[in-house]
Amino acid sequence: NKPSGRYIAFEFPKTGIVRIGELGVYGTPSYSVTEQNTVPAGKTSLIAGKEYELFNHNGETLNQGTGSHNPKDFTDGNATTGGYIDYDFSKVRPCYVYDLGSVYNVEQILLISRLAAHKTAEYNIRLSYDKETLFTDSACIINYDNLKNPTQGQLFEFDADWQPAGRYLAFEIVKPC
Repeated sequence: NKPSGRYIAFEFPKTGIVRIGELGVYGTPSYSVTEQNTVPAGKTSLIAGKEYELFNHNGETLNQGTGSHNPKDFTDGNATTGGYIDYDFSKVRPCYVYDLGSVYNVEQILLISRLAAHKTAEYNIRLSYDKETLFTDSACIINYDNLKNPTQGQLFEFDADWQPAGRYLAFEIVKPC
């Protein structure tokens, strides 16, 4: 079993002189991302048919914004249904929060934009055991910049030896299309 984790610490002796020229950590992410514009076959989503709660990036409840959608359309297993929600992104970053019902190890996370012309530019995916810590820095398991290699949908697959666990999952839209 190889060590894995998100944080690393360098500990130095309490006495004596330490002269550091450089510290470095090298490796690869514990997940891969591939273009995915359809729901994976043979899989049932942990949020299938669930409605989200809507918060801003500070954990404060948001109204539904303007637009046209049924909240369950986002989790119905069909990427061609759904609607849209409009916000003034200069004032708010909406977070779609789902309660998984209990704690799960997460193997894959999928985000597909409804239209190719409206790809989500940047977003965070958050996972936590409780709502109170969902909006802390440590709960952000993925920050994805879709402007570098823009695709309509992204499927994140976590390595078997590093699958994040939690009960509350949030998709935080940092920058819209």
